[in-house]
Amino acid sequence: PMPTDTQNLITSLGHQVIAYKNDHVGDKIAKNGLYEKENLGLLLQLLNKISNPVVMDIGANIGNHALAFSTAANHVLAFEPLPTVFSLLEKNIRNNNIDNIQAFPFALSDVEEQATIYMVREGNVGASSFDKREGGVDAVMVNKKIGDEVLAEVGIKKLDLIKLDVEAHEAFVLRGLKKTLEQHKPIITMEWNDPLTIERLNGSDELQFLFEQYNVYVLGSNYDRSYWQHHSFSFIRRKLTRLFKTKKAALFDFNPAMVYKNLLLIPKSKQALLDGIL
Repeated sequence: PMPTDTQNLITSLGHQVIAYKNDHVGDKIAKNGLYEKENLGLLLQLLNKISNPVVMDIGANIGNHALAFSTAANHVLAFEPLPTVFSLLEKNIRNNNIDNIQAFPFALSDVEEQATIYMVREGNVGASSFDKREGGVDAVMVNKKIGDEVLAEVGIKKLDLIKLDVEAHEAFVLRGLKKTLEQHKPIITMEWNDPLTIERLNGSDELQFLFEQYNVYVLGSNYDRSYWQHHSFSFIRRKLTRLFKTKKAALFDFNPAMVYKNLLLIPKSKQALLDGIL
């Protein structure tokens, strides 16, 4: 009972990708060459400034981000708990002869257990969640593991970037990576647009740690309304930008009371990595 129809695509980085048809991520790859193309461009620029970078892609889906990261990283660890999606992820790695992505068929959390994930049947398999929030889902049993323990088993000695896209499970993933975050202070990119994600993070030790140790930015684009809101004549300037300029990634001030598609958290100790990026 799964989106079975797939399409064969080529990304703007030249990877062959099998993606679901009529699915949010696949449709964006078909249209733009990559899902979250501008964001990925900025993240790859950051990785290019780090020697032998190690990346975690948590909530890897079919591998859009992991494959892109593999072009700049030494080692990518990709986590995708849904078995049918994981098999596409594995195929996409194998079909491109990529040898620096290690794929793991489980979720990361703050406990080790079996749990039910509610898999979205059509439209956006990436919206599948441990929280049952809509109809049109199938219950799938998957394994959860604790990030700190997994990294210790794999023998990871450094970690430079975490991409976190786990549909309201962020607080638990971060809790399970507590030692890793304290030790390595990786750059983090994550969403801030899900009321449940925000509710669970607000007031948590995890968020407090991030606010103390990191500078938090919105990772958006020069097409975003919130990018222009502090500029004079914002409406007209945004309209002209959208008409005449190429869409590109932009970093701007984060207001915790607002919702944003994506955030970029830069450790205060590594702030210099942003020099010359934008």
